[in-house]
Amino acid sequence: MAYTDLNPVRAGIAKTPETSEYTSFKRRLALLNAGQVTRSKLFPFVGESSEKKSDGVPFRLIDYIEWVDWIGRQVREGKPGHIDNKQPNILIRLSASHPDSFDLCTRLERKRYLWVGSSKRLQIVKHRLNRQRLHGLSI
Repeated sequence: MAYTDLNPVRAGIAKTPETSEYTSFKRRLALLNAGQVTRSKLFPFVGESSEKKSDGVPFRLIDYIEWVDWIGRQVREGKPGHIDNKQPNILIRLSASHPDSFDLCTRLERKRYLWVGSSKRLQIVKHRLNRQRLHGLSI
């Protein structure tokens, strides 16, 4: 996955993975910015648990983001592009331009939320399910 997410960087079309178009990496960041979890067309991150789980990427999302940044900094023979070492770490770049996305990513990994959405949406879901409480993350 990281290699396809880095294709625009390796080709010299984009300077960083988060600025490259048409990659799953960019789509995942856009979903985070929109406060959504992974869509069905993208495999979810299932973490590092040794439990047998359904299909998914055996990483935590935050680890994958850092790994793509690290791999992208490696200079490869025959490839014109790489992430310049003068660029700050990707988590610094993302948190500087999208502090809410970074916070959401971190909070989603700490707990297993059943529901994620705006306060208004969570209230609607709670009402429709006829519940007093709802285990969710308001964004």
